[in-house]
Amino acid sequence: MNILTKICVVILALLTVGGGVVFSRQAMVEPNWMDAYEKEKQAKVLAEVDAANDNRALGRAQIEITDLRAKLTQTSGKLQEENNSLKAQIDQKNIMIGKLEDNNNQFATQLESLRTLIEQIELRRKLLADQLKALDAKYDKVQAEYTATQNSLAEALGQIDRDAGEKRVLREQLVQREEEIKTLEADLRSAGGAVAASAEDAAAAAPVAVATLVGTVTAVQADGLASINIGRVKGVRKGMKMYVYRGSEFVGHLRIDEVDDDESAGVLFDVREGMRVQQGDKVTTSLR
Repeated sequence: MNILTKICVVILALLTVGGGVVFSRQAMVEPNWMDAYEKEKQAKVLAEVDAANDNRALGRAQIEITDLRAKLTQTSGKLQEENNSLKAQIDQKNIMIGKLEDNNNQFATQLESLRTLIEQIELRRKLLADQLKALDAKYDKVQAEYTATQNSLAEALGQIDRDAGEKRVLREQLVQREEEIKTLEADLRSAGGAVAASAEDAAAAAPVAVATLVGTVTAVQADGLASINIGRVKGVRKGMKMYVYRGSEFVGHLRIDEVDDDESAGVLFDVREGMRVQQGDKVTTSLR
């Protein structure tokens, strides 16, 4: 119940009490005026008592109203202060919200820029991936062509080496045949007319010269000397030139300087660049 309601209640109570007294006096008038006077006097006393009580009640009500007004004023001041404080906090919150909204808008703009940049990077990455794929295919093609060219070149170089070896072999065989012819001619001249016997010796020697000898390198020394496992029994002669092979690949030449029955030794020469004669390589008197 607020202050105004209390005040209205007190005034209404006073009016009710006063109206009741007047109504009672009018309704109870006695024929006897003395009785009426006494009654009137008593009623007046009662009315005064009631009025005094009402005045005291009114005073108390006024005091209460004053206290209530003071409390209301104090409460209103506190509420006003709290309201002002709340308004200030709300203003600060609104300022912070505004800043946050500005930051959010900036972040949204930056995020959109980043998304656009990422899309551009992704497109560029796909383009580079396609270009790299095309370059890989081109590289594979060029590598295949390069390998084929290398193989063709190696084959051509091998053929050139074989042709050169064949030429050297033919020249050496020609020189060897010429030397043999000269030897035979000298033998014929020294025989002094034994033409038939010399002819037979030359006929016997000819097959040995043209026979194909095949052996294996048994040892190789650092000074360029090498030994093989065939000798005089197989037809090896001092000064003979032999070809060294590894598989089907020409390695170099061997000139025989020493001959025993079952082995021979000589000097290596014309060894191909980047290659070395090894134990186990094959030697022969004919070009493969």
